[in-house]
Parts: sequence; structure tokens; C-alpha cells
Amino acid sequence: MQRTITLYLPADKRLIETIEVVNATTNEILVVGFHARVVNKLKLHHLTYYPTRERYPGIPSSLVCTARDTASEMLKREKLERLPTKKKWSAIRYNQRTFTPELGRGFVTLSSMTGRVKLDVSVPKYFQQYIGWKGVSAKLSFNGTKLVLGIVVEERTPSVRPPTAVLGVDTG
Repeated sequence: MQRTITLYLPADKRLIETIEVVNATTNEILVVGFHARVVNKLKLHHLTYYPTRERYPGIPSSLVCTARDTASEMLKREKLERLPTKKKWSAIRYNQRTFTPELGRGFVTLSSMTGRVKLDVSVPKYFQQYIGWKGVSAKLSFNGTKLVLGIVVEERTPSVRPPTAVLGVDTG
């Protein structure tokens, strides 16, 4: 079972720059994929990974890969009929290699262009019931004043035991 914990964080220049650069990278990958008529993630990787790393050496490699995956999914959605684009501050993805949620200890760390950024967080009362769950991914965006971090947490769905007795039969 998965739930998303939404946190509003103060603006941080390092993370805003990371959002902008990752979205610019996604747009560049979209252009390459669109003109090459490629939506496959592996083929897009071969076409764009090294040029992207040369152009933006500060982006963590895992964020380059999430930009590529996002571009691939956007191209598939549009069926290569039109070139989609990402907005400057739209959400970027983080995975288990690029973020660490320590909600019980009151902080999260996120990869950025300048290394890891540690941010203190206050989990709203409603979401505190999910603090012990495992953080599997996150999305970070900027709304013009605050950073918005949506952390996807997961817990194993409890298994349902088969019934031990028959209660009744409906014969129609």
C-alpha cells in the first residue's frame, strides 16, 4: 500500500537551481527523442547520456536518468505526434539513490547540483501515521514561493487470511 506525504519547505536556491536544470535537461532529451523518433528509454540513454553529462557536469547521474525516463514517458504519451515540454519549475523525480527521508528524525536529504542538501521538516499531524513506512520515491517542485515535496511511502499490504468456516450459500 502506498501513500504520499506532502511537505511544504522554504525556498532553497540549490534545489530551485536543480529543478530548473533537470527540467531543461528533460526538454533537451525530449527534442532529441522527438527528432530521432525514439521513445525507448535505453535508446534515449545511448543518444543523450554522455552529451548531457558533459553539458551539465553538476547533475547527479541518477537525476539525468530520471530526466531521460520522464522524457521517454512524455514522448510515449504524445505518441510522437507533438513535442511536449516541461515547465521551468515543474516536478522532478527523486528515487532511493537521490533522497533520504528521515521523517521520524525530522529531516530529509535531497541530491542537488552542489551535493546533498539536508532540510529540516515538520510532518503535519495527519501524515504522522505514515512516518514508520518506507520512503520509495519523491517529487520536488517549486510553486514560486515554496518548495513542494511529495514523498511516496510504502508499507506491505496485510495479507488476507482465507475463511475458516462457511457462513452461508446463496443458491440464487
